[in-house]
Amino acid sequence: MKPRSTLALAIALLALSDAWPALAVPSAMSHEMSGTAQRVDRKTITILPTGSSNPTVFVWNSKETQFVRNGTPAAIDSLPIGANVQIRCSHPIVGSVPLLYRVSWHTIASGKKSKSH
Repeated sequence: MKPRSTLALAIALLALSDAWPALAVPSAMSHEMSGTAQRVDRKTITILPTGSSNPTVFVWNSKETQFVRNGTPAAIDSLPIGANVQIRCSHPIVGSVPLLYRVSWHTIASGKKSKSH
């Protein structure tokens, strides 16, 4: 097979496959950052990065993304809006939406009892 044919075949297979996670693998372009969770849905999380006035939309999926609350694995449903989060993400080679690999946050236990007067 000629090099051009091989390249064309590879591009066609990539276009036909669900390969977007493979294009956003942890790499030198991956990094950690912190911010505030603003919106959470079945496919994306919007986070306002610390020190920024512009929120960023991140893609997540159940195969690639870990959610960790208080150091323990958690469900995405337990991430409260307004929570301070630490994330690890990677920017895709193709496309513009970064992929989340890890989202962690801490909740404060209300161990203090209120005093009644």
